[in-house]
Amino acid sequence: MEAIQRKLPPNPKNKAGFLSQLLFAWTVPIFKGGYSKALDVADLFQPLRTDRSQSLDDRLDKEWQDEMNSLKNPSLVKAAMRAFWKELVFMGILTVLNDIGVRLAQPILLGKLLLYFRLGTDMDEASKTDAPYYAVGLIVSTAIGVLTYNHFTLAAFHTGMKLRVTICSVIYRKALRLSRTALGDTAPGKVVNLLSNDVSRFDIASILVHSMWTSPLLALIVGILLCPDSILHRKTFLEISLSDCTSNGESDSWMKLSLVSRSLKSEIAEAWVSFKRLQKFLEFDEKDESSGVTMQAILEEFSLKDNSKEQVNMNGDVDKVPQDVFVQLSNVTATWSAPTQQEIDHKTGMPIMEAMNTKKQTNVSFDSPTLSNICIDFKKGQLIGIIGSVGAGKSSLLQVILGELPIDSGSVVVQGKVSYACQEPWVFAASIRQNILFGQEMEKFRYDYVVKSCALIKDFEQFENGDKTIIGEKGASLSGGQKARINLARAVYREADVYLLDDPLSAVDAHVGRHLFDEVIGSNGVLARRRATRILVTHQVHFLKDADWIVILNDGKANMQGKPGDLVRSGVDFAEHLEQDETKEKEDDLPDHHSRGSSSRSSVSSKQANDNDHETYPEEEQIPLEEIHRMEATSKGKIKGSIIGNYLKSSGSVVIPLIIVALLIFTQFLVSFTDYWVSFWTKQEELRSYYESQNFTVDDVGPFSSDVDLVKQNGSFVNDLFNNSLSRTGEEAETGPVAYLLSTDFCMSIHGFLIISIFTIGIIRSVGFFAMAIRSSLNMHDGMFKGLINAPMRFFDTNPSGRILNRFSRDIGASDELLPKALLDSSQCILNILGAIIVTSSVQPLFLVPILLLGILFLIIRKIYLKTSKNIKRLEGITRSPVYTHLAASLSGLPTIRAYGAQKELIKEFDAHQDIHTASWYMFITTLAAFGFSLDVICLVFMACVTSYFVVFDTGVMGDEVGLAITQTLALTGLLQWGIRQSAEAENQLVSVERILEYRDLEPEEEPTNPTQVEKDWPRKGCLEFRQVFYRYFDGAEPVLKGLNFVIHSKEKIGVVGRTGARKSSLIGALFRLAKIDGDILIDGINTETIPLWTLRRNLDPGPQGLHSIVAAGGGNYSVGQRQLVCLARAILRNNRILVLDEATANVDPNTHSLIQNTIRERFHDCTVLTIAHRLHTIIDSDRILVMNLGHAEEFDTPYGLLQLPNGILRNMVLATGSQESERLYQLARDKHESSIKES
Repeated sequence: MEAIQRKLPPNPKNKAGFLSQLLFAWTVPIFKGGYSKALDVADLFQPLRTDRSQSLDDRLDKEWQDEMNSLKNPSLVKAAMRAFWKELVFMGILTVLNDIGVRLAQPILLGKLLLYFRLGTDMDEASKTDAPYYAVGLIVSTAIGVLTYNHFTLAAFHTGMKLRVTICSVIYRKALRLSRTALGDTAPGKVVNLLSNDVSRFDIASILVHSMWTSPLLALIVGILLCPDSILHRKTFLEISLSDCTSNGESDSWMKLSLVSRSLKSEIAEAWVSFKRLQKFLEFDEKDESSGVTMQAILEEFSLKDNSKEQVNMNGDVDKVPQDVFVQLSNVTATWSAPTQQEIDHKTGMPIMEAMNTKKQTNVSFDSPTLSNICIDFKKGQLIGIIGSVGAGKSSLLQVILGELPIDSGSVVVQGKVSYACQEPWVFAASIRQNILFGQEMEKFRYDYVVKSCALIKDFEQFENGDKTIIGEKGASLSGGQKARINLARAVYREADVYLLDDPLSAVDAHVGRHLFDEVIGSNGVLARRRATRILVTHQVHFLKDADWIVILNDGKANMQGKPGDLVRSGVDFAEHLEQDETKEKEDDLPDHHSRGSSSRSSVSSKQANDNDHETYPEEEQIPLEEIHRMEATSKGKIKGSIIGNYLKSSGSVVIPLIIVALLIFTQFLVSFTDYWVSFWTKQEELRSYYESQNFTVDDVGPFSSDVDLVKQNGSFVNDLFNNSLSRTGEEAETGPVAYLLSTDFCMSIHGFLIISIFTIGIIRSVGFFAMAIRSSLNMHDGMFKGLINAPMRFFDTNPSGRILNRFSRDIGASDELLPKALLDSSQCILNILGAIIVTSSVQPLFLVPILLLGILFLIIRKIYLKTSKNIKRLEGITRSPVYTHLAASLSGLPTIRAYGAQKELIKEFDAHQDIHTASWYMFITTLAAFGFSLDVICLVFMACVTSYFVVFDTGVMGDEVGLAITQTLALTGLLQWGIRQSAEAENQLVSVERILEYRDLEPEEEPTNPTQVEKDWPRKGCLEFRQVFYRYFDGAEPVLKGLNFVIHSKEKIGVVGRTGARKSSLIGALFRLAKIDGDILIDGINTETIPLWTLRRNLDPGPQGLHSIVAAGGGNYSVGQRQLVCLARAILRNNRILVLDEATANVDPNTHSLIQNTIRERFHDCTVLTIAHRLHTIIDSDRILVMNLGHAEEFDTPYGLLQLPNGILRNMVLATGSQESERLYQLARDKHESSIKES
């Protein structure tokens, strides 16, 4: 294949200094470029040397080989861990620093700092000189956390990317070695899904891998620190915390339910732990009144709890990581363990072929082998013909020679290089020249001679870019004959000792077929002059009279073999096709009778046929290079309206999203009020301890007590909510030293009620949200599929399968799993941020000013980041598609690739595709890390300002207010960063939704404005009329059918012939309205323009029918001839009034061909049949023959009548078959003519 020739600029990280890398300063130019313009592939940087596909594959391959040599049961997990142990250790160090060190240091330093603000604190115990040190320590620890967390995130994504690229490289290299049996069980879609969805999970798993041990460890340490004197408390916390951090895992079928449960887990656990912890503190206080409950202790504990909970929140999928990784590695291992193909040494090669007692079996479950007891000795330089009925094992014999199919017994010996032309022409999306050279050096003389011999000169002249014309996937811009000749030219260009040619003449007309045989395959052809051995499988046995040896296969056995003359005298099957006429007849000996006139039902004209042996015409409109080979276009701006609006509308109701939003807001209100209530409650308990120490009498009052008015009011919010029944302070009443405080039981009851409310509303919210997300994703998938199947054929010609598979795999996967979690996380975090801001500003309203500035700055940074990241995300999706397209093309052409020993070239190109995708993904994760770092730095500055404000300025506030403000600010450091990051991630994942909606909104095929309703059994007669029909592949293109006018009557059997590229198959496109049509096509008098397309095609095209045996992807477990028989069986079962056969018998033997023709005559006697064929004896006995030439209907009459036309196209095509075959064809036409006269 054609390797990617794209030079990318060097990666700026290679030249970045230590500080630049530490502070992500080297990413600033990326943001500048992304903000100022739409990024293109040329704006990507080269991947780092350690990130390149080849080097990563070498790393894992080395460890895997060591694993294979050292252990009986090698483990891919162990090999991967040894290959990437440095990265894992580095991530582990950062995890310990951040998750253990910073998260534990912050609450301890906060507790020491709050001693300064404690009511009644002696300044000697916590002097002003100590407080700043604790404040600085708190700020420094937060700064360390900012650095370690963001560099850990980048390292984790980077390691996940390396592992994914490595596994993809391994899978592709394994795919190139799959055995024929394993290949039959491996559909391209299955492998693409493995590369897109399964392997891509390593990107996320790498972030969570260390959390599997740090989360339980952090929970254990926090549990010990919280209450070292209470075994019961410690046990309660550990039970709850550990249940919050670990899980037994869920099966894939419960994936969506697990998403719901994980979203609830943190909130429920938070509320429950808060309640239990306060309860235990109070119980502990009742048992040991001397200890007291302080605001410092409670806030220190809650800060520890918040850090523990935040660790679980941000790593909410940690419980699913082991199972996901296990499933992914199991899938990879299953592919890796599939049977491999035995490699062939193409340098030394193999006596040309000598197979003794060869027995080949494609499936061990079959009782009988495909080939059995084959003994053949092919001599060097001979032309050997392989013939036999459909399914006789002809192609299997070639596969055995290639080593594609294993043998159970016997031996196969081949000497010399082997070249191979497969039965189904394999071409790939590159230039025609690259398809012919296929990685070999260009030798102009040899190349030009091969092109001439394969009759491609005229084709190149027709193409705007000659042999540099880019052809689409599977040769979308070429006719079948052109693909066959390019496939043959590739085999001929390769200098080899043995040429295996699998039915290369079936897709070309008789004239071109004769040229190819004489110039390439025959005794005077280019291959014979090389003294090469030519093994030709063909059904056009009339060519084999010039063969040196013929092998007749039947049911996998060589029934007979020998020279053509010996076989003729033996009287075996096919002998009548091999008879050699000893007296050479001239082509002009065909009786030259003038035509008795053209058919009265259509006009007939005859033009001088060009007898140039190289004359061919392009059957398809050439698709411009920029349309076929360009990178996938961006989906930006192609969707009307808001993307998130379209996503929510896909849930099927506008009301459901509104209800979910209301539940989100209400849940956050409950959570924020709970935080406020905890602060109020702990203040009450701290005052209780203080007043008791001052010999006050503490009087517990309830909300309905007559003394509640004696409690000092605190704030209109609480006053309005509880009718002046709640307060935050107690004071001495007028009657004496009595302190009035709310009772502990009442505070606990309110807290319990809030927890139950959070639990209930949280469940309803999360279940409703994920139910909505599942419905949206399902509806989008169905809409995309509907849009795809209703798209015009032009779309499939210009979009390779990899692009389509990319949308149905990676993009659907993102909308299924990643987007819902990002949306829920971002909405929760944003609401949490608002709640924290409100609580913080309630302590000091002046904080609203920096918070407002903070919010504006965040929005500006977010805008800059999103404009860049969405560009990069689109590039990432675009550069991913060629990887899948290349994989699918490689799997479809695997026998050819291995026959040419081109695996290294293919691997090189696959690595090039992967490297470009790696470049885009690395740019995405580095900008993501830089964005998160910038947010964290801003939050750090804000936290430093808040902390310094309370330490420097003596505002007289109590510890509860300071602690509440600082803890909420610390929470902001994580919440803001995570919330803005997740909101940006949601925006990025919405790119996948945008790409899905783009396919959903594809412009459909044009349907009639006022459709005509037809009967279910329409058409009843099968009359067909073309009136001045012009056919184009798209608007603005040149017509490929030009002014067709003819009538086909009911029950007529019409043959359609023409030279290669005469636009024969375009008739089918016009009949089924596959593209743009001008003019009228009438079926039973009804214009097809007024008939709905589904009705039109259902009543003309046979519908699918099932078979008991399993058909592999593309029918790979059946021969081409067998597949044609299956298609014919479908048509018979459907029994349509109009039957269209396009080369339906091109790949069947003469006996099967005769059987098919008889079946058509009998089963479709009352049907109108159009048969397009290159084999003239297929249509020579038709009622009439339509001869196409460059999109014109040049001749249309009875076969006998057309053969009387001097210089007629059909006549010349018949003459090109040779004297004996032409006489046979003439006799068949004459018999048909006489039979028609008798019937009339």
